[in-house]
Amino acid sequence: DVLLWTVQADKQPGDKERFDKVNPRLLENLTKVLGIAGASKTKITKIMRQLKQVQEYSFHKAEIATQQSGAGSDKTAATTNLLARKGPDNAQPNLAKNDSHLMQVAELPVGAWVEFDCADEKSVRCALATKISSIDKLFFINNQGVRLVEISRMNLAHELKAGSARIIGDSALLDRAMEAVISELSVTTPNQEAESASADAWGGEAV
Repeated sequence: DVLLWTVQADKQPGDKERFDKVNPRLLENLTKVLGIAGASKTKITKIMRQLKQVQEYSFHKAEIATQQSGAGSDKTAATTNLLARKGPDNAQPNLAKNDSHLMQVAELPVGAWVEFDCADEKSVRCALATKISSIDKLFFINNQGVRLVEISRMNLAHELKAGSARIIGDSALLDRAMEAVISELSVTTPNQEAESASADAWGGEAV
């Protein structure tokens, strides 16, 4: 019963605190049972890792449901916006294992930034927050830590191939940051020139 409770999607307030208390003992007992049943240590380790991923996913789904229940909030609007991405249809054929885009996704590190095109002709940049291999899901968050995109490896590879998603390297982010700085300087420079002219007219500092 406790095991089923830890993986069910329907979560209530206070469940996370209770989960943090009971789960270590639950995993310990399950490890012992699997050992008694004759499972190898390698198999037990794999099962425990996958179980933890499923448990994490269940809390993620509960968090998303809570965000969407707050109608009218900016976070909910952003989530709805991104879930309606301008990507290929989900019913896409599997790509070959050596496909360059699929290999890109496989090597994508946590923290990497990806830009997604949305249905309203806008694009949004998200960082890869976590990978859950047991359910083949990648989760992306925005710069405020809000989880916005949930996608499989294959679907992300298709989006990269179609151009509706783009991996943003550190150099691209730096270029964007420099553009913002230059744009800001172009706005402030006229004001600085005016202050300098005022200082020259008064023979000292600008007033």
